[in-house]
Amino acid sequence: MRILRGMGLLICLAGASAAGAQSIAELRVAAEQGDRNAARDLVDAYIDGSDEQPRDLKAASRELDSFREVLSENQAQLRRYLIYVGAVPASPEYFRQVATGFAAQAESQKRSALRRTLRLNRNAYVFVLERELAARGFHPWPTDSQLDKDTLSGILSFCASVSILKECQRGPMRRSVARVIANHLWPRDPD
Repeated sequence: MRILRGMGLLICLAGASAAGAQSIAELRVAAEQGDRNAARDLVDAYIDGSDEQPRDLKAASRELDSFREVLSENQAQLRRYLIYVGAVPASPEYFRQVATGFAAQAESQKRSALRRTLRLNRNAYVFVLERELAARGFHPWPTDSQLDKDTLSGILSFCASVSILKECQRGPMRRSVARVIANHLWPRDPD
């Protein structure tokens, strides 16, 4: 079940796909009226997909283009990156573009970008994680997007350094673990 917020509405994508289509239509109407949250949630519904609304990156791209004036630059940039991560077949050029796209994210968006990268492309997630760990001195090996013993060693070393080893031992490809790692790679300001 996916809950979307927009224009003071709580829209729950659950049940038959007709309900999902109706919720999408309601979000679109709210976005057309200038509701930034509705525009964001509409694009995200297509990027992330659900049982009721299958992932559709072409539709996400169309909606993003339609509502680029409504979304903040950071919101639009994150969604362009996620669409690319999910839509393009992996190649050396793909991973270079993923790295460039991730690096361009606002610091406040990087936690979300890393977690959502895992959902869209596991190898892209590993690649980004390897680069971030390398930048912090925890992955001295080449970044190759493969979850091998070197990558696991780097992840576990990082996790031990920030006292989250127990959580990380559950497996870095679990969404809950990706969230913990992301939160420690980019901690929120204490203010």
